[in-house]
Amino acid sequence: MEPYCDFKYYTNVYKGKEVPETDFNSLVLKASIEIKEQTFGRSDNTSGISNEAVKLCTCFLVDKIKEYDTLKETSKKQNNVKTESLGKWSKTFENKTVKELDEEYEVEAYNIINKHLANYEDNNSTPLLYRGCY
Repeated sequence: MEPYCDFKYYTNVYKGKEVPETDFNSLVLKASIEIKEQTFGRSDNTSGISNEAVKLCTCFLVDKIKEYDTLKETSKKQNNVKTESLGKWSKTFENKTVKELDEEYEVEAYNIINKHLANYEDNNSTPLLYRGCY
């Protein structure tokens, strides 16, 4: 599968700074697959403004995947401090499981795709997010 955008687009158009080029290729492929699945492959058949929307959505997902990958790495470590106070000192720890983070990511990815592709159509005038009924 061909990714929906490249690193040049990510840095020059989207102005992304979160993902280094060394990590970008695997993340953009994951993002592209996620979009393709949620659009039932219609994202492969876009041009013009719809194609631009797919590229931008891919960039948003790349950043979100990177964010969750980082969270998963830190969650594997013990004692993730969530909050800390000084007066009558207290400390709260947050240890989300990888499964919980994966579930959160799925919801966020779905929301990102819906937000950014809801008003766009493929080259056959079918809405990208069409699920078979109105």
